[in-house]
Amino acid sequence: MVRIQLRLKAVSPVAFSARRGTSNFVDTLDYVPGSALRGAVAAHYLSRIGGAGDARFQTILVKGEASFGNLYPVRLGLRSSVIPSTARSCKTFDGFLSDRDKHGVFDSLMAAASARLSGNFAALDERARCTVTRCGLPTHRFSGFYEEKAGDSGGTPPALYSKVDVSKRHVTHAGINRASQSAEPRFLYAQQVINESWREGSGGEFKPQVFAGDLLVREHQADYVRSSLLPRGTVLRLGDSRSRGLGRMEVDHIGPAETDTETTVRGRIREFNKRLAEKAGVQPNIDYISLTLQSDAIITDSFLRYETTIEGEDISRAIHAANSQCGIEARGFHLVFASADKKLVQSWNAASGYPKPDAAAITMGSVFLFKLLNGKAAELAQPLLALQESGIGQRRSEGFGRLSICDSFHWEVQEHGQPAR
Repeated sequence: MVRIQLRLKAVSPVAFSARRGTSNFVDTLDYVPGSALRGAVAAHYLSRIGGAGDARFQTILVKGEASFGNLYPVRLGLRSSVIPSTARSCKTFDGFLSDRDKHGVFDSLMAAASARLSGNFAALDERARCTVTRCGLPTHRFSGFYEEKAGDSGGTPPALYSKVDVSKRHVTHAGINRASQSAEPRFLYAQQVINESWREGSGGEFKPQVFAGDLLVREHQADYVRSSLLPRGTVLRLGDSRSRGLGRMEVDHIGPAETDTETTVRGRIREFNKRLAEKAGVQPNIDYISLTLQSDAIITDSFLRYETTIEGEDISRAIHAANSQCGIEARGFHLVFASADKKLVQSWNAASGYPKPDAAAITMGSVFLFKLLNGKAAELAQPLLALQESGIGQRRSEGFGRLSICDSFHWEVQEHGQPAR
């Protein structure tokens, strides 16, 4: 599979309702769901390129051989990521130090794993309150999206992180009386939309709202997707209320995407275990693997019941499904720690005009820590890379089940106790 970087620029306000049904107040998601992107690309193909019986349409958009990932908001570049659920920050002045006037963000996975493995929970107590001078307020979960930017120090610049916010507003509508075709008295509702632009500071210039992510396609389809299906300048219609003028987005960039290699995954595994050993004093011949969901994951057990956590058996099955010829026994994953939540996934099938079945999903940002009793995590770098590329669970062609192995966020983001800027 080939990974393609895609960036869309909002031309009009857009909205992606998280739930079906009617309400006086309808909120929107802060990102472009992969299912909405896939449907918009299918509609674009049928209206501008060809028919539903075409071989390319069947291969890319019907049979699920391509995966359309979520597009997350970006400000500086071509990539942003989900903040892990283990991230914490000051309850009042929450944010990265690079965002100015914030008290910093720290990742609690190492401390939580150390407490779980050693039985000493004092490290967690130390992080329960902000350590900035004269603050001392409680810390709480810090969520959203972040992107990296270059540091300003000499030599090799350290990674600096900045939160990416989305500019939104509510659009008010009056209900229409079908009989008189006029406004219905006492019937008013508000729809939340993502603005087509955002403003940098109170008096800064307006900039377009941009979302970026990636597609996974077969190697022989990559050139066609970049040059014919989604060339730069292509306008797609996504999301809700398209008949009211919402949902117009333009392809701003499309090209090859940076991908992890077996070497980079192996390096992250070694660094993660090194940091964890320094923090918790782990036993020899036991390695640890962290798994961070970069999108919601829909996982079922052997009886098709939805799961609310990822177990070791799920990892083993997914590894063998992704690469059955890896030649390594990918068993022995034991769940040690989980920071996870669940949500209800509701969506429509635009082609049939009927809703898709409701599904329970593990939310993006959830973090799981596994131990391997054989102490051979580095040898599993190749099958774990295959798992990271293919994802886990159901509906992966719609962007569900994306994940990262031993995300460097867990040891690089430790701004707790550093002076505010």
